[in-house]
Amino acid sequence: MDAVDAYHFNEQDLDAWAEALIDQGRFDEIAQALQGLEAAQIGERPSLLRLQAHAAYQQGDFEQAFPLIQEAQQLAVHQDAWRPAVYCALDEARWWQTREQYEAAHLALEAARRLAERMPVGNIELQADLLLAVSRLMPDFSQNREAVVLCDRALHLYERIGHLAGQVQSLWLLSVINTYMAHLTEARAQIERALLLHQMAGLAPVLRLYLLNVSAHVHLYAGQAQAGLQVVRRDAAGLLQEFPHSKPALYLVMAEGALLRQQRRFTETLAVYDRAEKIVDALEDEGYRPWLAFHRGWTHVLMGESPARVRATLMQAGVLQNEVMVRALNMYLAALDVLEERFVDAEALLEKISVDFDQSAHFLELFAVRVYQARVYEQQGRVGRLREAMERSLGWAEEAGVDYFPHYWHPQVVAGVCMAALRLGVHSRQAELMIIRRLGDVAAPGLVGLLADESLTVRQRARSVLAALGDDAFQSILDGAPGPRLNAILLAHVRQGR
Repeated sequence: MDAVDAYHFNEQDLDAWAEALIDQGRFDEIAQALQGLEAAQIGERPSLLRLQAHAAYQQGDFEQAFPLIQEAQQLAVHQDAWRPAVYCALDEARWWQTREQYEAAHLALEAARRLAERMPVGNIELQADLLLAVSRLMPDFSQNREAVVLCDRALHLYERIGHLAGQVQSLWLLSVINTYMAHLTEARAQIERALLLHQMAGLAPVLRLYLLNVSAHVHLYAGQAQAGLQVVRRDAAGLLQEFPHSKPALYLVMAEGALLRQQRRFTETLAVYDRAEKIVDALEDEGYRPWLAFHRGWTHVLMGESPARVRATLMQAGVLQNEVMVRALNMYLAALDVLEERFVDAEALLEKISVDFDQSAHFLELFAVRVYQARVYEQQGRVGRLREAMERSLGWAEEAGVDYFPHYWHPQVVAGVCMAALRLGVHSRQAELMIIRRLGDVAAPGLVGLLADESLTVRQRARSVLAALGDDAFQSILDGAPGPRLNAILLAHVRQGR
């Protein structure tokens, strides 16, 4: 349909054509369709105004996009065109959410609900679209469990009417939420199915970027750094070049930084965050800058920078747009408290955060909180509380099949908790797993210390784990040995706990 034909189509066909262009991400065709139409012609048709708003949004002209989508919605209401009115409100909600403005998104979503009530009943597609829109917003209000229920209902409705684009969007969202909830097997299966359906349906390339972003994050949360980097640097490479300044490109670059940080490649990590900052600049997305500051600051902590200096940087990270950002900042501050041995302050903040993460079903983050709580109690000699915290952290991880948590991982803190687990015999198998798979030589000094423990059982545990780590685990202890002969002698003594 060219620009002139679009003006003469009846409203119902025009709505369907416009929705198809938007759903499939055919933004070049949108710009082409709008060429040659006068402003007065566009201003008479809600669907054409909606297309114009999307064209402006894709070009990063947010000052034009938001007023246009509101104008399209108002015109649709005036013409009793309820379907395009609803979709305009849903567009606005999604855009506000992408800009980290969750309260504004919530207001737009409420408007969509009210408008949908004016439509005749029985529109399955619209029911599914509303369920999906509501469930998409709920995680940002700490309602992951509820979001899964609604999104699953939306998926079943889309399957019922054979709506492939809706199925892909639902599977994408389910995989995101399941990643938050540490249901990584389910998340991986959902994102693989979504990628297959996306290919079958020939949907928008930019949508595939969103799907690959989730795939990278599933690997990140599972501690599979190399596999995650392959997704970013191989599978998504072409699309990142095609959409270099898009929001999913920003998410993928941030995932790349976190994956490199997992591998302790800190210089590369900081270089990636510099790339991310350029995307933020291009998007003019001021609301995202605190996230960048959090991750960059934590990388400096892992590189050995003073926690006090990083604390100052984090507290000047900019305006926090929502409670999710506030919660993340508090977690980083609590972690810095632990590193600075401000244990009273850390305990109070961690207790508050644990309630928030539990209510929102962010279980990997809750795992991190429990580990930090265990470290506080271990350093304070509060054995009873230490055992309780290890039951709730290492015990949960053992049951869930998890041995890593992203974002807040600090090797020395985790190593200290694992040493306490080996010493007290509380989920010592899980501690062994985390040492062997995640900590390596970082845990070696603590293990050598356990070789002198008065308990034979503890000594045997430590010796077994050291043997599993191999000779490389001792390099941090033996750094500076004057030669290979003396190195071998020292190594023999260390293996015996001397």
